Amino acid sequence: MLTELHRSVPDETTLDLDDGRVRFSNRLSGTSIDVARGDPSVDPLLLAAGETPDDLVLLDTRRGELFADAGVVTFASGWSVNFALGASFEDIHGPVPRVREEGVVARARAFLLGLGAGAIVRRTNWSLGVDHRLDASLETRGEWAPARRHLETASVDEVGRRLCLRVEVQHLTRLAPSGAILFLIRTHQASLDELAAVPGWAERVVAVTAELPRDMADYKGLTALRPAIDRWWRSRRRAVLG
Repeated sequence: MLTELHRSVPDETTLDLDDGRVRFSNRLSGTSIDVARGDPSVDPLLLAAGETPDDLVLLDTRRGELFADAGVVTFASGWSVNFALGASFEDIHGPVPRVREEGVVARARAFLLGLGAGAIVRRTNWSLGVDHRLDASLETRGEWAPARRHLETASVDEVGRRLCLRVEVQHLTRLAPSGAILFLIRTHQASLDELAAVPGWAERVVAVTAELPRDMADYKGLTALRPAIDRWWRSRRRAVLG
């Protein structure tokens, strides 16, 4: 992670891996690190997470299956890293509708197990959030779920301002020499009103949300919000078209 960060912003970071030590500085964050490789007092995953805006999950292979062995996750969306740790790849995705029946999990697992060292793949995932809140984990459900329920009957102005498209850009790469897979999640959000500033974006979000099958909409927590989104969109179009 530190090597990739240094490659990305070489003018703002320094990195020296000689003499069995890791010396790293980041002028953007004010970080200065000088530790021996393998120092048992240093948590390398936590150290790496402190230097990146991504959440990090480490997957390793046992008996031909992937397991979530460690993670530093602060921006979970509707899941719990505490619950996922130690679970298999298939069990983690068990609550997602259709993925087992349609073989999605099996194909994804086979694909990831076949990743070569250093290979990087990317996917995206989307949902709807409220108030640009990043931490939407199960542990904090009591904080964000009432706001979602409120927006079901809120004014169109409030819906447009507070309801957000939440997109996770996810990268997976196989580490050398361990062979473990590092799963990175970076979250981006924009309110419905912000999306409407770009022609076609809001229209596409509204259309996809409306067309989702009921089981997927229920899983993403969108079923009860669909009428509010429709009200907002009809109001927005009247304002644009006059």
